[in-house]
Amino acid sequence: MIASIPAFSDKLNAYIDLIKSETSMPIEIVQVATVGLGGMSFAYAHDDSRIPVHIVLPYGGSADSFEQSIAHELTHGLMEHARAYCYLRFVRKVEPIEQISINLASTLVEDIPVNRTIQQNGFSPYSDGYLTMVEKETIAALKRDTAMYHNVGNDPKVIRRFLTYRYALGKTYLQYFDLEEEAIRILQEFLLAFENAYQKIAFGAKEVCRYFEESDPFSSEGHRRILENILRLWKLCDLVTYHYRKER
Repeated sequence: MIASIPAFSDKLNAYIDLIKSETSMPIEIVQVATVGLGGMSFAYAHDDSRIPVHIVLPYGGSADSFEQSIAHELTHGLMEHARAYCYLRFVRKVEPIEQISINLASTLVEDIPVNRTIQQNGFSPYSDGYLTMVEKETIAALKRDTAMYHNVGNDPKVIRRFLTYRYALGKTYLQYFDLEEEAIRILQEFLLAFENAYQKIAFGAKEVCRYFEESDPFSSEGHRRILENILRLWKLCDLVTYHYRKER
């Protein structure tokens, strides 16, 4: 159990120095009471003058997972402040269903370059619990049971979009990351079970995956194009505007 922010490893300190050098921005890693999302312990906050990472403690995961999560959130700042990746602003107050859906799309598209960047710098591309959760999802899919997804809300549209997010996330891990054989097996079994259990949702999820094949998620332009396509598919593109802190 991590009850206070510990001294960081040499690996994380070196990565922090790299981000400071590339962004020319100060980094602020602070403990907060909440990051605004139930069950979440880490968050990156958009800011004009710094790269803030907020942490909710105590944290029950491992020290490696703790540092991986910090590296992940810092890299969102790297994408925004140094590599000209866009961030979104809402054009009006949005409904909870709309906000969840837009956040899912944004997280899916940006986490691919973020997680590959941290993997290239010696961190795991996913958190400790990710593969365990995927195995649970596989069991649920074999039973055609979506009850485990109802924590995101009771609206069927949100559940479908969250399922789409989970499928596309697994697919992109296989496509873009260097994974151990056990991780590959777990993800392949999940995707197969998903396709058999939720055929209609899988059809739409494969359309989302096609956007990644048509555009490069590791470029600023490709990132925005994929995000726009998903929001257009979900009829949400009129709710946001795209902003950049650095010229493309």
